[in-house]
Amino acid sequence: MTSTLFDPAALSTPTPLHYAEVHILDTPLVADKPYTYEIPPHLTAQIQAGSLVHVPFGRGSRVVVGLVTALVCKSEVKGIKPILSLLWEEYHLTDDMLGMVKFLADHTLCTIGEATRAVLPPGLLDRHVSQKNETTVYPQLTKEELEGICNGAVKLHSEAHHAVLQYFIRDMSAISQSRLCDYLHITPAQIKPLVKRGYLAYGTAEVQRNPYELFARQRDTSPIYLSRSQMAASEQFQALYEENKPKAALLFGVTGSGKTKVMLHLIDRVIKDGKQVIMMVPEIALTPQTVSIFCRRYGTRVAVVHSALSVGERFDAWRRILAGEVDLVIGTRSAVFAPLQNIGVIIIDEEHEHTYKSESDPKYHARDVAAYRCGKHNALMVLASATPSFESYYKAKEGR
Repeated sequence: MTSTLFDPAALSTPTPLHYAEVHILDTPLVADKPYTYEIPPHLTAQIQAGSLVHVPFGRGSRVVVGLVTALVCKSEVKGIKPILSLLWEEYHLTDDMLGMVKFLADHTLCTIGEATRAVLPPGLLDRHVSQKNETTVYPQLTKEELEGICNGAVKLHSEAHHAVLQYFIRDMSAISQSRLCDYLHITPAQIKPLVKRGYLAYGTAEVQRNPYELFARQRDTSPIYLSRSQMAASEQFQALYEENKPKAALLFGVTGSGKTKVMLHLIDRVIKDGKQVIMMVPEIALTPQTVSIFCRRYGTRVAVVHSALSVGERFDAWRRILAGEVDLVIGTRSAVFAPLQNIGVIIIDEEHEHTYKSESDPKYHARDVAAYRCGKHNALMVLASATPSFESYYKAKEGR
């Protein structure tokens, strides 16, 4: 099989990209190679490197899912089959994500399919996930009219009705019915009479599945005061970060020495610069404690990623990250694949823990992927531990 890659610099006029190199995601390593497919005219504007597509494969033309890894302008292969459709019109792998897939395949000797499944949230490749819509409630009257009703212009039947109208006087925007009920400790049946009277109305809107959303309600953005030793460490980290080059450093301190304060101080600086942070913890059990600290400080621009979340919760977190709505990603090993576009720092807490090593294919170590991503983003990797691994301690002592 021979094909010609598209080189825009070598052409005076654009040449139509009629073909795509596609890796089939469900193949063994021996068959893991690019296959050439024709791009149908109606998909020409949509297919790109990183697209997930349905293609016919094998003698029986079995329909399978493939990943487009390159576009080509011509091919000498005969009997080329066409791409059938896009798996998702909304989502594709970015250049950064494609780079991670190829790094995993080369570094761990896994297939492109195994690497792709590691990088993407579960359910995406099988289309076993979708957005969640929920009933919302919003006011039909003006704020002044609602205030008049609450002040006695119309008799309300219960304290719950009064509480609901008072809520919308404070905030006239739509809210999910379930969240309104949770907030006011009422039932949907107590809202229905207000809708019948025309004071409120029902709607439908997408709801973000985020079990950690409540952690952001109590904000704490107070200044961080560092001790002399903490400040010395923080200054060294910030100096490395400011070089805007791939760097790594070890934050070595006994339990209770204030490593978290140093991390917060560094994260403050990175986010202030408009860059993003990945913060990894070794166990799911540590996540709520860590999330509560960071959500109070950084609010709703925090996303949490770990395997104990539902497929829908992980899908929604991934979409928020991809849309640029997140500054800080917290999670276990898989958080290292978060599709952030402008990483400033990746922090691996308790870096010595064995849970950062995947025992199933692809058998990657989160530290290796973090180092790769820091190299691509000119970012700083911070390894933190009270009992660092021998390798990290040795490299730090050697100034590496």
